[in-house]
Amino acid sequence: MTGIKKNVISVEENWRTEFAPIHQIIGYIRSGVVPQTFLFRQLFQNPRVTNFATALRSLASTAVAVPMYVTAAGPSRNQAAVLTYGAMMRKVLKLERFDRSWSLVQTNYDRWQPDPLDDPRRTAAELLIERMGQSLIASSSGVLLPLTITPVSNEDTVYTTLANVSNGTLT
Repeated sequence: MTGIKKNVISVEENWRTEFAPIHQIIGYIRSGVVPQTFLFRQLFQNPRVTNFATALRSLASTAVAVPMYVTAAGPSRNQAAVLTYGAMMRKVLKLERFDRSWSLVQTNYDRWQPDPLDDPRRTAAELLIERMGQSLIASSSGVLLPLTITPVSNEDTVYTTLANVSNGTLT
C-alpha cells in the first residue's frame, strides 16, 4: 500500500519477515489495534496532520496488528524515516540519526540485521547509491536507477513507487 499527502508525507507499506499467527492478529484488532490497511487512511484523514513531523509522530504512536515496515518521506531535505512494526512494538529510524546521512534503503528485513545471503537487495542498493553520489541520485533519471536494476528489483518485486511529496505525485 502506498499513499501521499501533498507537501506533508509519502508512505509505503512493506511486509516484514516476522511470523504472526492469524489468531493473534485478529485478537489485536478486536482489542482496538489498527489493521495495517487503516493506518494510512487514519493518517491522511487526520486534520491535525499538516507537516512531516506531526505525520511521523502519528505513525510512531500507532500500534499495528501485523509485522510490517513503513517508509516515510517529507517534502524537505533529510525528512525520511523507516518505521518497523512488530508484535506490539514500533521502532523508528530517522534519516538524520542514520550513519549514512543522505540516503536510507529499506527492503523486507530489519535494518539491524544483515541482508540474507539469498537477498542482497539492500546492500546492492546502498552501494550503488553511494557510488552514484548525491548529485546524480537527485536527477530524474538517477533516482530511478537503483530502483530498477537487478538484484534490487527482482522476481519478488511487486511494484516500485517513486513519490514526489512536494507536488503530491506517485510514479
